[in-house]
Amino acid sequence: ERYNVFVDLGAADGYYGIGVLVNKLFDKSYCYEVTEAGRAVIKENSILNGVESRVTIRGEATKNIASEIPAFERENSILFVDVEGAEFNIFDSDVFRDFEKSIIFIEIHDFFHPDGEGKFQKLLNDAKATHSVKFIKMANRDLSVFPEICDWNDHDRWLLCSEGRAKLMTWLRLDPLSDL
Repeated sequence: ERYNVFVDLGAADGYYGIGVLVNKLFDKSYCYEVTEAGRAVIKENSILNGVESRVTIRGEATKNIASEIPAFERENSILFVDVEGAEFNIFDSDVFRDFEKSIIFIEIHDFFHPDGEGKFQKLLNDAKATHSVKFIKMANRDLSVFPEICDWNDHDRWLLCSEGRAKLMTWLRLDPLSDL
């Protein structure tokens, strides 16, 4: 109940940033999207779904993100971060401190960088002062529960679930130490 602000870094077309409002999971959403076309689609989708007054659309997320979101909203926010490798440019110990009361989910794209392992380790070390860290890996999936795709062949059913990644992805869930 405490978390009523959703911050979506790498919002693409606004699927999550708008979806959480339509489903009444959050009161407000910030959608950060680097492409102008993506921001235009988010705006259009927010209007079509009647939530435009509750969505703030911004461009590229940077280390200055905390200055763009009021402190009282940061204290009640959940961040969803899928920025294709830019997570290492955005998050450091200062940014984690700025969001020390927020729950943060980050998809890790270390394989996009020559020193990805080092960047990943630095991100983990920077987070430890303010957040506990849990690793999330893909689990078993049961597609038989979806009658719409039961007649599809195996390749098409599993292609539906694929992002075409080069490796098994890792997500982090960072929970505020102040809540423990």
